[in-house]
Amino acid sequence: MIQRIQTIWLLLASALFGFALAPGVSLLDAEPVDATILADGQIRIWESHILSAGGVISTILSLAAIFLFKNRPNQILLASLAALCQILLVLLSSFYMSYRLDRMDEMRLDWGSFTGFAGVVLIWLAARAIRKDEEKVRSMDRLR
Repeated sequence: MIQRIQTIWLLLASALFGFALAPGVSLLDAEPVDATILADGQIRIWESHILSAGGVISTILSLAAIFLFKNRPNQILLASLAALCQILLVLLSSFYMSYRLDRMDEMRLDWGSFTGFAGVVLIWLAARAIRKDEEKVRSMDRLR
């Protein structure tokens, strides 16, 4: 299990997804506004129940995909769901800033968003390696 490269990609992706859950990491940065959620000028993942649930779900799904090494189609599915959840997490935080707080013009992506994007790239690399493994197994089955 650990000798396969997709396991390492999935482990790194779950670590990056989990990094966004750390208390000091923010997703978006903006100019501070008094008496709102942006009093400190940052949106963190734990400030919204939807964002925190998305971060936890994407971390758990990417970790769970590691242990589905015997069922490659389900492993690809879980990894893809983790990536989709992380993309939705970054988009939801951006739309939250834009529509609810009307602060889109002052918004800047912060470290939490960049780790999410890097995790999605790692998930893509893992899915590509899983597909290659599946093709090898199918070609070996044809030879038998």
